[in-house]
Amino acid sequence: MNPTDLTEYLQPLMEGVADDLTLCQTEELAAVMYEYRDVFSNGPTDIVRTGLVNRTIDTGDQRPIHLPPRRLPIAKQEIEQEEMQKMLD
Repeated sequence: MNPTDLTEYLQPLMEGVADDLTLCQTEELAAVMYEYRDVFSNGPTDIVRTGLVNRTIDTGDQRPIHLPPRRLPIAKQEIEQEEMQKMLD
């Protein structure tokens, strides 16, 4: 498979590694990425929660600590609003 045949969202992933690989290795990597293209995110809106993995944090005999979320700095609040609007649209 030619690396240029990859879907649009996989192209940037190839750009970072293609310089360090031989042509044969690059083609093999492109083929594997294409075969498993469904496991790669194609944008920020297709990432969702999963119930397939359960995680626990061993705190020993201590109770877990709960901290409230921190307020976003003023400089980043506008960016947050823009991203929220993108998700709502």
